[in-house]
Amino acid sequence: MGKRIIESHWKVIIIGFILFLGLLLSCSSDKKKGTPEREEITKKELNVNKDVEKQEKKTSDEQETKKELNPQKSQQTASKTEEEPKDFMVVWAKVMLNGKEFKGGGNNMIGAFAPGEEKQGKARALGNWKELPYPNDKNKTFDVWHFVIYGFKHDTTDSTLISFYLYDSKTGKKYICNETVIFKNASQIGNPGEPFILTANNKNIVR
Repeated sequence: MGKRIIESHWKVIIIGFILFLGLLLSCSSDKKKGTPEREEITKKELNVNKDVEKQEKKTSDEQETKKELNPQKSQQTASKTEEEPKDFMVVWAKVMLNGKEFKGGGNNMIGAFAPGEEKQGKARALGNWKELPYPNDKNKTFDVWHFVIYGFKHDTTDSTLISFYLYDSKTGKKYICNETVIFKNASQIGNPGEPFILTANNKNIVR
């Protein structure tokens, strides 16, 4: 009788052990099945994050490029209370730097600024270099700088002083011209045949 009881106990122990092993194998199998799926989800999450970062960087670069190409507009949109350009005037100019004609080409630039706006980088106009043919002689050209200077509501008193700054790409130096103009809406100063003269020299270097 005692022997049968012992054998019965051993059978219970063996059956319990077999069930325990089966449970362990089942859990291990579930983990292996779930791991690849979770790894795939993680990879997708990482790829999405990378795509978002690339898009944010691209958008940021495009915005910076637009600011460089159109500094006046970028300043206007920076604040909702910023004024929109209302008026404009035109200037045709010939520029002399240290006694020599300062022409376009390369990275040579000239900007027109109202008081205090040069330090803010808010140009009222950037000069466009023009080589216009003579009416009766196509072998000759009028070499001039053309400016379309924008104005705002507070410029209507005809008291806003416009200064001209030039950048010489050969020397890497910036100069302020000796001459200025008063902003006046719908006016024109100079023309291709008789341009307004702007001058600068080494005494006018902006440091």
